[in-house]
Amino acid sequence: MKVKISHVFAVLLCAGAGVSAQTQYAFVTVDDPLAVGGTGPHGIDGSNVAGYYWDSSNKSHGFVNNASAGWMTIDDPLSVNGTAAQAISGTNIVGFYFDSANDVHGFLYDGSNWTTLDDPLASPGPYPQGGTVPQGVSGAAIVGYYGDSGGKSHGFLYSGGTWTTLDDPAGIGETQLAGVDGTNIVGGYSTHGFLYNGASWTNLDFPGAASTYAWDISGTNITGVYHDSAGGAHGFVFDGYTWTPLNDPLGARGTYGQGISGVTVAGTYYDSSGNLHGFCAAPTPSLAISQSPGHITLSWPYSPFFAWGLLQNSDLNTTNWTGSSATPTNDGTNNLITLPLSTGDFFFRLNHQ
Repeated sequence: MKVKISHVFAVLLCAGAGVSAQTQYAFVTVDDPLAVGGTGPHGIDGSNVAGYYWDSSNKSHGFVNNASAGWMTIDDPLSVNGTAAQAISGTNIVGFYFDSANDVHGFLYDGSNWTTLDDPLASPGPYPQGGTVPQGVSGAAIVGYYGDSGGKSHGFLYSGGTWTTLDDPAGIGETQLAGVDGTNIVGGYSTHGFLYNGASWTNLDFPGAASTYAWDISGTNITGVYHDSAGGAHGFVFDGYTWTPLNDPLGARGTYGQGISGVTVAGTYYDSSGNLHGFCAAPTPSLAISQSPGHITLSWPYSPFFAWGLLQNSDLNTTNWTGSSATPTNDGTNNLITLPLSTGDFFFRLNHQ
């Protein structure tokens, strides 16, 4: 049997540092069914997305969306004027809530218990000038920023009951920590994004952008938003080498990358009417093939938010593409289908279901 892979989405990265125009992403809209005033996903971990939505009274509520189990609203019990989840890691969710005076407080929710997080150096106040705003979590490490009495923002790391102020030396009074993975932290100050590896600070600026903000990090992959010279907002993914723009096709008024897990991004976009929606995005996958005695195995990257079906055809001169009768399995990283070898030619492609 001759096997060929046809019409497969390819991911091509440019040689040398710069912007990649070839990497393509698939998008799916993620809107909380209870939302009236918009949905804002901010964090993602595996098959779970966390964020907030607004109800008909313009009050915000936190949510967790599991790709298979669905939606769950989470509201801090001390919240009076709204809750906003910002990041998720395992069972830990962090974010902030508003009290009766509209002052902002951070929270940690572990699936059972709520813990208020107030940096001891924070000055009480409204968002975003005062209070404590957790934005990222990785295991037991929580990062964010707090506002001082002068309205300046300072980054913080909270771990093991200890609060540590972390200010980019180039952006003191403007530093906001936004995402963490292990010892690596990303965020922004003024018009610059940054990466802090526990020892040194490195600016992250999308090439040619007027401003850049790094929202989250997963391994070597960083997502965020940059603004062009006309003020347009565009998401991005940066793998430490190549910058890839991320623009939801429905995001006529801007796309924001705000959470990343592996290669899957969660974020927000504004449609042509200015309404806020959530999205998940992942690179359009490429097929790979391997052979064993009497069999071939086809594989492509797995994402819990996207269903890619395998189509096959014995003659490219026809349009008789049919779905494979085999059911794919996945190992958490890749979908896999194993087929017996037979005579004749077969061509394969992926279809977004």
